[in-house]
Parts: sequence; C-alpha cells; structure tokens
Amino acid sequence: MTMFIGNYSKCREITPPRQFEVLTGRSHLKCLENGDVRTFKERSIFTIDDATGSFSAQTEYGDFAYRWTAIGNRTLSQFLCGLDKHYFMNKAAKQPWREVDLSDTLVEFKREVIEARKCRSIDKDHAREMWDEIEGFDDQEFRNSDGVYRWFYDLSELPKVIEPYDLPISYRDTALSNHFWDVIWTTFVAHLHQIEETERSKIEFAA
Repeated sequence: MTMFIGNYSKCREITPPRQFEVLTGRSHLKCLENGDVRTFKERSIFTIDDATGSFSAQTEYGDFAYRWTAIGNRTLSQFLCGLDKHYFMNKAAKQPWREVDLSDTLVEFKREVIEARKCRSIDKDHAREMWDEIEGFDDQEFRNSDGVYRWFYDLSELPKVIEPYDLPISYRDTALSNHFWDVIWTTFVAHLHQIEETERSKIEFAA
C-alpha cells in the first residue's frame, strides 16, 4: 500500500563541473604570417562533473564521454584514477578503439589450413589453393573485421576448413587509442593524483 504524505522540495548548491587542459606532444615552433614565432602542442580538454558523475574529453585522438551513477563513496576523480584501459574505452570511447591485427589473423588462418591437411580433411591441391588465397589477402581492402568476414565468406575457400562461428580473428588496440591512453590519459590522471595528495595534506595539516 502506498500512502501520500506530501510534496517535497529542496534546493542546494552543487559543485560545478571542473575542466582541465592537457597539453602534450612534441613542442614545435611555427612562424605565423605576421612574423610571430609560437610553440604549438596538442590540446585536450577534460570535464569532470562530480554532481552527475559525467565525464568527457575532447582530444585530437578521439572524443570520450560517459556518465557513471554508482561509484560508491569515491569522488569521480578517484574513480577515474582506478580505471583500466579496456573498461574505460568500452564505456567512454566514441570511436572504434580496436582493429583487426591482420598479421596475426592470417597466421591463424594458415595454422587452420595446416591442421586440416594433417587431418586429411583436404587434399594437397586444396591446401595449396587456400594457402595462396591467404598469401594474396589485400589488407588495404579488408582492413577491418567486416572486410575479413566478407573476404572469408565470399572470396575464399576457407569455410571448408574453418567453422564460420569460430573465425580466428585477432585484434589489437589502435595507435590512436594507445597514444591517448599512454600519453594524454596518463598526464591527466597524474594531475588528478596530485590534486588528491594536495587535498589530503591540507586535511592532515588542519587536523
């Protein structure tokens, strides 16, 4: 049974979002048209909203955004500092951050052909034909997973030896996601740690 008690209203001030600018990359000088010489670096903008759990980042290596609503008694800054790459990317990346590792994938395809030949499920001529197909794989045309599947089903003989539901495609993190995580994110998190240490020192000193 639900009882109506009365209307509820309350107003309180909340912490405004915090923004951070991260400058990374090699410094290089550029001469402007007016003759001025300036240093340019890659610029990334991070926004943290503790009131809503919202996070966003605009960088030259992709955009990232997500809203976390259940992080316990931690601040959003503390929560972000403890994230690993795969969890963060799966939640926040707004662009593909993994790609087919064609080299490893083709090695796996060749291994399947070898195993099929050992088991005598294909003859020598069919094995050579499949091997040549793999050797002639055009990585410029089929550089993503959709392309690999299209080639596998439409243009190759490999379905005769590889189960379609068990296609051995290998993946790797993109170069852009690696740079974001290893350079930009690392710089950002190090700054958050520094802020946390400063705040902790203030509290200990006041005590």
